[in-house]
Amino acid sequence: SGKAALDVTPFDWLLARVTYKPSIRRLDFYKTQAHAEHTVVDTPAAIVQGQFPFLRKFDEADRDRQRVDLTIQLTPTETFSVTPVVGYRTDDYINSAYGLLDEVAWSAGMDIGWTPSERIAFTAGYMRELINRRQRSTDRNPQDFTDYVWVSDNIDTVDTVHASLEAALIPRVLDLVIGGSFSNAIGKVKTFNPIQPTSGTAANDL
Repeated sequence: SGKAALDVTPFDWLLARVTYKPSIRRLDFYKTQAHAEHTVVDTPAAIVQGQFPFLRKFDEADRDRQRVDLTIQLTPTETFSVTPVVGYRTDDYINSAYGLLDEVAWSAGMDIGWTPSERIAFTAGYMRELINRRQRSTDRNPQDFTDYVWVSDNIDTVDTVHASLEAALIPRVLDLVIGGSFSNAIGKVKTFNPIQPTSGTAANDL
């Protein structure tokens, strides 16, 4: 992984930062039958129910990631600040014929800070995140049903608001901090067949 950042401050009240974080992950010894090796089965036929050899667990698969984040800090006065943030990320699971293929995520939000006095500070913010994961699945025995393949788009949308108060009741002796956040998440799954299944019975092909 690596990181590059660029800060621009054309005015005293404006700071803009762009951050780029690329990363790659490679695993040379992926074992598709790791689960079957330690599973006790009653019949030899049950062994074939192990992991599909072309599937890659998403947390162990080869992956290329690109991520870009933009932060803009506006400080029109010494006591008030507004900070919009935007982020974009792509994950490409380059060797995964099945399982998780790719993931695209973006986020956008804003934080607001207000310090009416040296002893009191308020902060509030909102963030929206959208994550779209695409995965491909197939029949456990694809040699029997070569066209039993389906693709699913798993789309998660998360909205989060937060607010906090910090007060110095007795400076350098007693502080009061109150904060809270609320998140609402909606998940959708959109599944389709890249090609119409025809190798099974009419009931199976529905």
